[in-house]
Amino acid sequence: MDKELQLSALFDQAKLQPAVTSFEQTKETFLHSLASGSSVNSGKGQLLTIKKWILMLVTISAITLVAITAINLNTTEPNHHEPSESLEINKNKVVFDSLEDKEFNSSQENGYDPQGQMTEQIEMTPIPINQIELYSLETISPLRKAQRQMHHNDNMRTDEPYIPKLTADQIKANNKRKEKMLKLLSRLDKKMYVRISAGSFDYHGTKTSVQSFFMQVTEVTNLEYKTFLFDLLIQGRKDDFLVARPDQSMWTKMLGNTMQPMEEQYFSHEAYADYPVVNISRAGVELYCKWLTIEVLKYDGKRTIDFNDIRLPFRSEWELAASQSGMQIPFPWEGGDVRNESGCFLANFKASEFLIANGESCFNDDSTKVNTIDGALFTARTKTYNPNAYGLYNMSGNVAEMVYNENGQTYSRELPGTAGGGWMSSIDEIKINGPDPYDGEVKAHPNIGFRVVMTHLGRP
Repeated sequence: MDKELQLSALFDQAKLQPAVTSFEQTKETFLHSLASGSSVNSGKGQLLTIKKWILMLVTISAITLVAITAINLNTTEPNHHEPSESLEINKNKVVFDSLEDKEFNSSQENGYDPQGQMTEQIEMTPIPINQIELYSLETISPLRKAQRQMHHNDNMRTDEPYIPKLTADQIKANNKRKEKMLKLLSRLDKKMYVRISAGSFDYHGTKTSVQSFFMQVTEVTNLEYKTFLFDLLIQGRKDDFLVARPDQSMWTKMLGNTMQPMEEQYFSHEAYADYPVVNISRAGVELYCKWLTIEVLKYDGKRTIDFNDIRLPFRSEWELAASQSGMQIPFPWEGGDVRNESGCFLANFKASEFLIANGESCFNDDSTKVNTIDGALFTARTKTYNPNAYGLYNMSGNVAEMVYNENGQTYSRELPGTAGGGWMSSIDEIKINGPDPYDGEVKAHPNIGFRVVMTHLGRP
């Protein structure tokens, strides 16, 4: 049990303990004893008696002080929902901590060069999984610890959804991040969006033509999705917020209690701001696309935008972009190997199965899992690993990206699926035209994320 919780228990005990002897009674007895002791006791005996009564007086005073302190703490305890505390959704334990203003596209500034290679200076290093819980306990307040302890007790959880209340500073910071997102989108900034030219390619044995479109360079990040959620609250769209919020409990529901730190930290800690958002439902992602479409049209004003609504890609669009119009198969890079000449993996996937199949050890010389060679124990930053020829990152691996499947030559938004595989996927599942283990999946999953596209309406 936490020291703070133990202290609280002692305070409560002291507060409820009935007073046996008042302070005035103790004082009178003590003085009377001193007076009578002067004639009965002598020298050493008198000194011992004085010491004994002083000790008793100090003990009673201490108990009184503890009781008063406990009463004061009980009456002045901060409200759990005051803005000074982190904002938390009780049911799914999604924490919305205040974020400092961060630049989108910050991966190049925070430890990766344009080619996706790790540089020496990393401004915001992810907390190792074995240190996350330690970090959280050291930085949160005693009240926060008690609150978290309560949430860990299944018998005390509530199904009533909690709606965070944003502070004025949080609203101001979120508006600034939102404006940054919309500015990059309205200008179709090449750091964030790349134009994929129209083309025809062999799509699963059929020659298929695809219209020109723009695609986001990276998977949608935690920070981008959090900006969307906060804006829903600012607009008073509480019902949409409840639909769109991530279900971070999927970390432990699917992968066990050892993933508790990921459940608590992945979407809330700023170290994961540039990581792909996961555990979002298809309905939540559809709301994100509609929100982004409406907001960029309002932001753009009288300017002419040469793309239509923001949406998820059709599988044929996704494969065209991933394969460079069919020129790069089976992976977005040259060759059919998942490792480069130095033995480093070129994508974030379930490498252990691949190594075992090749008769290799799943551990390095220092007994760490091979996944850590490239710094990706679970998901990786959205600009990790080298981009493909179009400049798109992680088209294979990291997270399986939501797409719309086609029924023959008919495009349908009613046929959900994923493409590219993720950190939990096999080597076959991260291939461009590999099998989709999440065909038809619409619920939250720790291996599923997304990126957005827009059909190009301008010149081809």
